Amino acid sequence: QLGIEAEPALYRSSFQPAGSGAIEDWRATIVPLSDGIEAVIERARKRGSDLLLEGVHIAPSFTLLDDWRAAGGRACGVVLHVDDLEEHVRMIASRQEHNDRSARHYLDHIEQIRQIHDEMVRLGSENGWLLIDVTLEDDPLGAIETAMK
Repeated sequence: QLGIEAEPALYRSSFQPAGSGAIEDWRATIVPLSDGIEAVIERARKRGSDLLLEGVHIAPSFTLLDDWRAAGGRACGVVLHVDDLEEHVRMIASRQEHNDRSARHYLDHIEQIRQIHDEMVRLGSENGWLLIDVTLEDDPLGAIETAMK
């Protein structure tokens, strides 16, 4: 287990400032988890298992999908997003009902969250991932099923 001194990025939210800017600080939270994510993918690939990975710590890339496909699997990258800032704020505020953290923890950092959001959408678009605005898509599972065909 890595301590806070060895990997301080593991001990903060992906959107909390660490002094290098929202995107750079977000990327710093991805790096220490990359090996573990790759190990999970490799294990599932060897077992022939299905796999669903989600989270802000996965940057959309060709590599994740292409490696899976090269091993004979089917893959679809998806970025769930909310284009409308006001709607995003409402969703974060309502999330408090299902989360032990106050909505204020997130809303105080909405600018950083939106910068990361926009970067993930940009990367998803550049890397051929399906982009789904969860406030506009009536059938997100159907959109994913269609993309998998």
